[in-house]
Amino acid sequence: MGARRVGMGAARPVSLLIVCPVILPPRPELLASWTHRPHLCVLNGRHDLWQETCDELGLEAIRSDGNAGCPASWNVGFEHARERGLEYVAIVSQSLVIPPPGTARLAELVEHRADERGLVTNWSFHAAVFSVALWERVGPFDEGLPIYCDTDYVRRLFLAGERTPANLMPTAILEAESTRAATLRAGLIPLDAYDVDRKRYIAKWGSEPDDPCAAGPTTPQPA
Repeated sequence: MGARRVGMGAARPVSLLIVCPVILPPRPELLASWTHRPHLCVLNGRHDLWQETCDELGLEAIRSDGNAGCPASWNVGFEHARERGLEYVAIVSQSLVIPPPGTARLAELVEHRADERGLVTNWSFHAAVFSVALWERVGPFDEGLPIYCDTDYVRRLFLAGERTPANLMPTAILEAESTRAATLRAGLIPLDAYDVDRKRYIAKWGSEPDDPCAAGPTTPQPA
């Protein structure tokens, strides 16, 4: 994806890495909820504000050439965690504000409740934790499905016989705009991107995308 690492400090080894692809400008409420370190931001598109923010808050950053998309950004996070010997990766959405104590609470739940697969919150892939070992078994996120990569991964987990853990925490979503609405309005992704990706998903699986919050896909065989 043409990424290069910047601002990588010698953080104390811990079991969890937070990874968040960012493309919209930083929001104070969001930044205040990022209380766990290490936290890796994959910078997609314009970088000026985010690079400065990462430097100020002690967030690690990887720059991408253009908009690499969620699956490529998530895969970079898992690769980074594997290199550092970290056990878990938490995928966190830029649209999610976790109530106090923020991502530190997510890290605490991982320490006390995650099994060797990880854990999934009731936010679906707005905040999901997978172990590096699980990611290695199931394989990387499908970078050919930049939007429906989460639903695709749930199907692949189902096929691999990996259970979906129980919901654990409540959430507070920023009320201003969803990431989808904001990126579309700002012209950061094409207007037809969701329809294009839906067709790719159907071509791969032979059915419409399922809700990634559902218990499991009903037709888990690829076309």
